[in-house]
Amino acid sequence: MLTINTASGPINFAYTARDLTMAIDVLPNLYGRLNQENLFPSEGVRTKLVEVRFRNGYITVLPVADRGGAPSVGKGPDENAVYLEIPHVPHLDYLTPDDIQDMYAFGANPLRLKTPEDALNEKLQAIRNKHSITREYFRMGALKGVVKDGNGSTLHDLFERFGIVKKTIDFELDDANTDVKAKCRELIRFTKRNLKGEVMGKVRMKVDPVFFDMFTGHPNVEKFFLNYVEARSLAVDDVTEFPFGGLILEEYDATVTLMDGSTEELIAEGYGHAYPTGTMNTFRTFDGPPHSMSMANMPGAEIYISPKLLDHDEGIELKSQSNPLPVVSRPDLIVEALAA
Repeated sequence: MLTINTASGPINFAYTARDLTMAIDVLPNLYGRLNQENLFPSEGVRTKLVEVRFRNGYITVLPVADRGGAPSVGKGPDENAVYLEIPHVPHLDYLTPDDIQDMYAFGANPLRLKTPEDALNEKLQAIRNKHSITREYFRMGALKGVVKDGNGSTLHDLFERFGIVKKTIDFELDDANTDVKAKCRELIRFTKRNLKGEVMGKVRMKVDPVFFDMFTGHPNVEKFFLNYVEARSLAVDDVTEFPFGGLILEEYDATVTLMDGSTEELIAEGYGHAYPTGTMNTFRTFDGPPHSMSMANMPGAEIYISPKLLDHDEGIELKSQSNPLPVVSRPDLIVEALAA
């Protein structure tokens, strides 16, 4: 509990940094398809640097041998490692009398004036939303192979760090004669060839609306899409996902606002980004420890928040921080696609 002495006596704020951090962990993350899909599961780490080891392992069919005979000998994987610094994302917000005075509690029945607890909960949800959008932005960058921050600066080029040449496939959707199924097979076969000991389920590709419309409206695809839409019409009104040629296409239309006030599409116009699902270790989000004496060398959480009472009982400063690093440890498994 924080206490500040004033002329009228001590003022207490009943919530500690631990309380607020636990409270914000309970609030839902409402932003982002990658979050909903849990493509980049979170893992708390104790250091500001992450060592990512990647192995080109081998899965082979074992030969038959006579009982008591010499067994086959396993081939050790080739192993390398890169070291990546976890970015630090601090943010300041304030809970002030203006958040409470003459304000009514949202959705309260019967109608009542807002309490400090009401205002604090709203503030915590707003803080979580900001960090959640940042987390989705980082993750989408990792899925494209380049993690950037809210200023548009590159934090980590995963292709460069892992020594991988980015694979790009032009689907040539502006050409009515393009064999779109063949393009899908090319993408899927490329992914399978590069598993090298990993496992996978399906291949998904997130695309912007322009790519989605050009793909589903292509002369060699459209009739299949219309049949799919008709079959799905009783279940959903708006079809934004379409399986075709062994590939699952998904329209992802999302925009974020950067620090300078400009906006950026998470997927650029006419682009798509394909990746395998059901892998073991390819996709991870590492959460580093916060910049805090009490949390030094402790496993990080998604968001850490600490309070500070302002002078003269004018409010509470809320400092939040997240330290997320989403990583695709096998960048040779992600593919960029062009509509034309």
